[in-house]
Amino acid sequence: MEIIMISETKLKIMLSAEDLKEFELEAESLDYSNTETKRMFWDVLSRAKHSVGFDTDGHRVLVQLYPSREGGCEMFITRLGLLCREEGRAEEEEYPPTVIASGKGHARARGNSELKTAFVFNTMEGLLAVCRRLAAIAYDGDSEAFVGDDRRYYLFLSE
Repeated sequence: MEIIMISETKLKIMLSAEDLKEFELEAESLDYSNTETKRMFWDVLSRAKHSVGFDTDGHRVLVQLYPSREGGCEMFITRLGLLCREEGRAEEEEYPPTVIASGKGHARARGNSELKTAFVFNTMEGLLAVCRRLAAIAYDGDSEAFVGDDRRYYLFLSE
């Protein structure tokens, strides 16, 4: 097993056919609904935490799995963001937004000017975390969100 820290939030794990045999698994049969696959996944994450410090506790993760020709596989594990706590509030935002504009904007339909603030996010998780926080504080202003051609996420708030 080879564990490579790609970035602070992304990990690559290469498992040989022999590694999978130790878990009594084959690359073609890996399925997270299978108890043996879950056991292997959590064991591998535990090893990654101890060897390179990659910690997923309390975080949502994205797992990409690619079988190799030799019978092993490559796993890419990306830590996406913090899970919400029981009281429904997210912990400190891991992907903070960037304010890209703030000032008077024209609201043509209303015929007046209002204060607008625009935010840009590199991840959907960041956008959704802010939306959850706005809902938690009962934000009642107008808002719009969309994904741009640059694959970044935009949020516009009116005050």
